[in-house]
Amino acid sequence: MAVNLHYDLFGRSAVVKHKAAEIASPEGEPRKHHGRLGMTGVMVQAFNIIQDRISRARLAGDPPDLALQPRVNDIGLSEFHRAGEAIDRG
Repeated sequence: MAVNLHYDLFGRSAVVKHKAAEIASPEGEPRKHHGRLGMTGVMVQAFNIIQDRISRARLAGDPPDLALQPRVNDIGLSEFHRAGEAIDRG
């Protein structure tokens, strides 16, 4: 049995949301930079891509009898508050 958590990696872009990514405007309202990744976001995506390629290579060399591939790509690495949602998805 194998579990591939990076199954849906290329279907959607993984974005880690964090309060520090919000910058306050002069009026005091938080301003978000949509579609822009910081260094951490780029590093997380690079790590995910490498991990996906390693997983695919290992699975191709020794295919499992059963592969679990839950669609949890939209849940970030540190979004522990969404654990229930991830468990429900498999």
